[in-house]
Amino acid sequence: QSDPQSECEDQGGTWNAEDQTCTVTSTTNCDPACADGETCTDGGCVANPVACEPACADGEVCNEGTCEAAPPTCDPACADGETCTENGCLGNIAAVATAAGSFTSLLAALTAADLAGTIADEGPFTVFAPTDDAFAAALTALDVTFDDLAADKAYLTDILLYHVVSGTVPAADVVGLTSATTVQGSKITISLTGDAGSETVLLNDTVNVTATDVMASNGIIHIIDGVLLPPACDPACADGQGCIDGTCTDPASN
Repeated sequence: QSDPQSECEDQGGTWNAEDQTCTVTSTTNCDPACADGETCTDGGCVANPVACEPACADGEVCNEGTCEAAPPTCDPACADGETCTENGCLGNIAAVATAAGSFTSLLAALTAADLAGTIADEGPFTVFAPTDDAFAAALTALDVTFDDLAADKAYLTDILLYHVVSGTVPAADVVGLTSATTVQGSKITISLTGDAGSETVLLNDTVNVTATDVMASNGIIHIIDGVLLPPACDPACADGQGCIDGTCTDPASN
């Protein structure tokens, strides 16, 4: 979002911070003449920026008459592919996972399920990310190869989306939850195990959260030591239905 000062300067004007007004001296003639509240530019008559009254406080910017928190600034500037956030320069979830080097199976699965772009460009998301070792153990337990799993795109998609929660949920909030609804639609249960003050977060009573709060520009990653499998439906759902918490549901209910 641009602020009135930037809009004013883009129009070749002078911004008065004290009274939040823009003065534009233009040699361009508009015919017919611009209305009150408009400025004549090479592109024709354009609306003047809407000022904020009273003036915005430090750390805020004026956006169409409303004071909002100023976007974060990073010094030095972020590298290509990074975004300036309140936590500094950060890559997206996919980029952070790639840089970590221990999530190659997860990233390959996201690509196979056509979800790589979603996890990189959309959000914010909270991702419970299984390591490569966790993926290898899951494939052994399921008695399938990665290629076998990737070939069943619908099932793979359900598994991956079962590791994703909408929004940014830091560890401090996770420990206060008993469950969380995933993007897949089913819930994961959340509990604490261990002595007070040194508890470990346990998902679905079997998977440990081993590291938390790995920040990304479009969310947060919590690392887990196992692959979460969504509750199965037996008998299998009809074509077009989804399996949510072990119950077959129509698409409109998902």
